Amino acid sequence: REMNRALYAWVVLLLLMFHSSIVTVIFKTSDCTETYRTGGSEYDGGNGVTQYLLADMTLKCNGARYLNYSMGAFGAMIFYVVVVPLFFALTLRNHHTRPEQARPLLFLVREVQPEAWWFEVVALVWRFVITGVVLLITSVSLRLIVSQLLTIMMVVLCGAKRPYRSARNNTIAIMLYTSCYFIVLFTTVLYEGTLRSDATKTGSTAEEMY
Repeated sequence: REMNRALYAWVVLLLLMFHSSIVTVIFKTSDCTETYRTGGSEYDGGNGVTQYLLADMTLKCNGARYLNYSMGAFGAMIFYVVVVPLFFALTLRNHHTRPEQARPLLFLVREVQPEAWWFEVVALVWRFVITGVVLLITSVSLRLIVSQLLTIMMVVLCGAKRPYRSARNNTIAIMLYTSCYFIVLFTTVLYEGTLRSDATKTGSTAEEMY
């Protein structure tokens, strides 16, 4: 019985520690390159165009092997995006009535107000949405805008709810999420003002050459 408890505790902690990283890897399976015209070449996917997986440029996004990976990734998405956060939320919500089940996660509620037991789960969801789910948005500009909105939401949530018992922790949380916002904002400005314009110029030059 003690071994089962220890195993359960380790599994829960590992899920919590690596959850955001795992979700990011899963959603990278949907992050493909732009469509290349490859008709008649050895890279032709069969319909004259080809896309490649950014995480593995040897893998065609319209190939059979990619389809198999996508099916596995979809199952993993359901587990890590829905089942795991829901399990964490229900466990923390009932941590008074089921202390043994909640024991590996109790450190998440020690520093927050009793009525804000849900905050760390929301923070977990925010992390994997900002690093993984947004990859489903094909437009980089829209992806950055959504990231900004989500980060502003966390700043407002921290400021309005003051979830932590310590005023210092609340201030630090607001500062950290605000810093994240400015990082995303700077990335947006850099992309829109430099990277995107360079890509447009490159495309225009290529069109002029042809």
